[in-house]
Amino acid sequence: LGHVEGHYSLAIVNRGLALALDSLTQEQVVFLPYHIQPYERPADLPASQRDRLEAMFGRRIPADRAESTVSIVHHYPLISDPEPARHRFILFFWEETVVPAETVGHIQDNFDAVLVASTFVKRALRNSGCSLPIFVIPIGIDHLIGPGLAPIGPIKPTGNRLFRFLHVSSAFERKGIDVLLQAYFAEFNANDAVELLIKTFVNPHNRV
Repeated sequence: LGHVEGHYSLAIVNRGLALALDSLTQEQVVFLPYHIQPYERPADLPASQRDRLEAMFGRRIPADRAESTVSIVHHYPLISDPEPARHRFILFFWEETVVPAETVGHIQDNFDAVLVASTFVKRALRNSGCSLPIFVIPIGIDHLIGPGLAPIGPIKPTGNRLFRFLHVSSAFERKGIDVLLQAYFAEFNANDAVELLIKTFVNPHNRV
């Protein structure tokens, strides 16, 4: 249950997770596309994944299997799954060191466990009062790195070689690009052999 369309990381992660679980369960995954509300016929899907995803959209959980179903929700803003399930998981990404109390309350009230991509997020949840089981799981990045790509070489600058910082994000306020720019301009000037690249895209929340 969650985002599925386009190039947002939430949708990419959801598609990859659903496809992997579908293979492991011999095509037993039901995927409910959700963006603000449930909807049908998502259009913006990768051609290589479309057929398998559409098969998941068309399935329904049999009534006699509800008590053995595992639900996974990944959507922002946070939502819950209204359908019956034996176990309810939320896949949760977070960049800040503190999770708001209302967010923790929503997680505690609607889920049995939390899936996170790093020990940083697990620690942030714990320190913010989340008492549910929290599991750190791997998140694939095969949409970024192909098998033929050589490993990155040394990045320490030598002599007058330009040192490049790279920031990749949507530039939403919570990404802290304003703080990044303040810190960068406070530390460096035009005489330093350094540059900052911000890879982003146009969206209503991008004021940078």
